Amino acid sequence: MNADIFTALELLEKEGVPQAYMIEKIEQALASAFKKEYGATALMRVDIDISKKKIKAYLQKEVVEVVEDPVCQISLEEARATSKRAAVGQLLEKEVKTDAFRRTSAAAAKSVIIQGIREAKRQAMQEAYENKKEELITATAKTATLCSSSTRAPTGFPSPNRFPVKPSPWARRSRSSSPRSTARRAAP
Repeated sequence: MNADIFTALELLEKEGVPQAYMIEKIEQALASAFKKEYGATALMRVDIDISKKKIKAYLQKEVVEVVEDPVCQISLEEARATSKRAAVGQLLEKEVKTDAFRRTSAAAAKSVIIQGIREAKRQAMQEAYENKKEELITATAKTATLCSSSTRAPTGFPSPNRFPVKPSPWARRSRSSSPRSTARRAAP
């Protein structure tokens, strides 16, 4: 699965979405999924290795004498069972498989990533138009959609500026001039 993510990142970079920006969004998405899965107090760390194409997520727990929040804290005795060097105040990490997240957690992560892609594409399009400010652009009108030759994205016409439509002869008749409407008004 990790290789698929990095392949998608390369494809997005060809479309103008920076890879560093998307890696930041993936980290935010995993943080969002962690909060859904383990609660708002959960501590986590994400390790993304671009050269090895690996993403690892870790659940962190602080070693304490008395556990007040079991989501983000672990007792010294439990910590010593996993690591003999554990000391109070230290953070212990446990690798978490992101494949095991529930559907709602995965949906939260997915929405963060999709929103990040939309924002990046919108920013790239805005920068493309900023560079062409006060420049003549040729375009072709196709069924109330403007397809500009300078960008890949079609843009629609605003409602008042659409192509004029020939009005039908029945459009001029108003309801108040019909005999039925006057008859209804006369009989209260």
